[in-house]
Amino acid sequence: MVYGIGICLPAEFFLPSDREANSDFVTRLKKRINDIKPRPVTRHGTKRTFVFKELRSSPYVFLRHDAARGPSQPPYDGPYEVMERGDKNFIIKINGKNVRVTIDRLKPAFLLSEDLEHSPEDSVRTHEETTNPRLKQRRTKTRIAKARTDLLYAQAERSVFLSVYKPDSINEFCMRLNILC
Repeated sequence: MVYGIGICLPAEFFLPSDREANSDFVTRLKKRINDIKPRPVTRHGTKRTFVFKELRSSPYVFLRHDAARGPSQPPYDGPYEVMERGDKNFIIKINGKNVRVTIDRLKPAFLLSEDLEHSPEDSVRTHEETTNPRLKQRRTKTRIAKARTDLLYAQAERSVFLSVYKPDSINEFCMRLNILC
């Protein structure tokens, strides 16, 4: 005996076994496997795209730029005017051309009425202005100066100035507060 089992002859590769017990086990196992029914699966593969509710009524939209971008480049371009709405895509005006874009790349633009109004300076350009670089440069400088003054006025409206009193001595400080030191 070797390790609790008798030595096999060279022609005996397998030990004799009880065929009845194994066949009974196999038939019961097959029956169990056939009784197993798959559970109804949920749809994991369909991904719902988030769509803004305001997209249906917004006159202007931002367009997501799907290409690789630099660290200082914004993810959305625009705002662009909506020309036509569909179920899955919109037609928006980009650089004077109507472009069809899917709704998953769009985001509603909430603009102030001031932003929508165009000044007469912006809309009227003469042939002389487009060809003469000095006029272009002067116009750009005026716009920059106007933007700076607008910014200064906005900052002045929001600024809070606190007066700070620094006494020269402790006695002056005590007199200021009407206390005895």
